[in-house]
Amino acid sequence: MARKALGITLLVLVASSGCTFLDALGPNVQARGPGAAYDSYLAEAETVVVEIDHAPGALWDEDTPAEEQFVDELERVTAAEIEIRVDEELPEQGEDYAYALGELRDLHAERQDTEVANDTEVMHVLFLDGRFAQEGTLGLSFDTRAFALFKGEIRDSTCENDAPVCQLPCPDDEVVCERKATPATREWKVTRAVGIHEAGHLLGLVNSPLPMVQDHEMSEDPEPDTPAQENRSHSSNESSVMWWQLDSAADIREIGEGGEVPWRFGEQDVADARAIQAEG
Repeated sequence: MARKALGITLLVLVASSGCTFLDALGPNVQARGPGAAYDSYLAEAETVVVEIDHAPGALWDEDTPAEEQFVDELERVTAAEIEIRVDEELPEQGEDYAYALGELRDLHAERQDTEVANDTEVMHVLFLDGRFAQEGTLGLSFDTRAFALFKGEIRDSTCENDAPVCQLPCPDDEVVCERKATPATREWKVTRAVGIHEAGHLLGLVNSPLPMVQDHEMSEDPEPDTPAQENRSHSSNESSVMWWQLDSAADIREIGEGGEVPWRFGEQDVADARAIQAEG
């Protein structure tokens, strides 16, 4: 399928370290929540415009296939043409700046230029240079058509820049030893995975509220006795990009120690999308 590669940007909040804002006690998506427009994205739109606003230097690594693979995955599940538009630079805030949810909503309201039309849908992506107020959040889907990626948090999660989180205490706990585990995942691979994951939330995956052909929603609380609920709207298939551990910096370091993280939609994710398309 042909596409217009004009540019790109991307980004949701559950209960604790989650990645999607459901704004509810259960998985029922509100009228303006992520997933509310799944039928339009998956079965009605002929074109999905990914409009990207970004902080200086906070975009895909152009020397990698990350942007192209993001587009390929969206085309695989939506059956629409994906058009990337890099719109404008946002003010530089710095890697340590913590964005509040209200700021994200304001940026979305002020900066999205592309209009939803009869055959055209929009994903508004914010590539931000800092992090979210909820520590450890890599990406956040916070509106029906918007998500953010936090490049400061992503860079820390990759252990490429000697960040404090990439160091482990020595046994005597008196000094800090360098992390000497298996190779860390490259930054562009984390950005690719988190971007596709957040887009998946806007598409209504998993069971939020796109119906499942076969049950594949995480059913066990991965962190018992904590407020975290990463299982909601996440896949039980650890090879799917909708796997719950793509939510937080700590978890993605754990699954990425071999140098890879899941970045493709699973067969069950695709089957759910196809079922909606068949109804049309």
